[in-house]
Amino acid sequence: MKFAQLPLLAAACAVAGSAQAADLYGSIGYTQFETREFDASLGAAQGRFGARLAPHLGIEGELAVGVDDDQVDMLVVGYAWNEELKYQAGLYAVGFLPITENAEVFARLGFGYAKLNTKASYLGQSMDVDRTEDAFSFGVGAQYFFAGANGVRIDYTRHEFGQRSADSWAAAYVRRF
Repeated sequence: MKFAQLPLLAAACAVAGSAQAADLYGSIGYTQFETREFDASLGAAQGRFGARLAPHLGIEGELAVGVDDDQVDMLVVGYAWNEELKYQAGLYAVGFLPITENAEVFARLGFGYAKLNTKASYLGQSMDVDRTEDAFSFGVGAQYFFAGANGVRIDYTRHEFGQRSADSWAAAYVRRF
């Protein structure tokens, strides 16, 4: 286990221990990741599970599995680059601000990691590399509950992977338990 993953494990244990006293929620949806360094656009099916520990404070975990990779064409003739998201996971502290009885905005701050696969070829030579990258992540979003415990959610998250970064936009169905 990498050192950066220890806070994720500790926070997951805290959520499990306090879940009985918290308002729980889950969501399932689609996330689009945009990387700036390689101009890649990666799609993922994403699930989240969270616990509201206080009226305006909660914690949530997420897991995304890549469903749409991207072929990146470089300026050099004969060079092809394929970027694929295997999975992405993260754990966040979440602050909620109600706007109406059914709508709220939120901000998230946390850590995560992603496993990616890169395949490149140049004039018959090929490379296939799996890599895992840790990220500091932060974002904002909104959710609207249209029928009691059922709602929709949209959000933006910035992932800082040290030298690299990615932006993600998500849309999901959310349910309170």
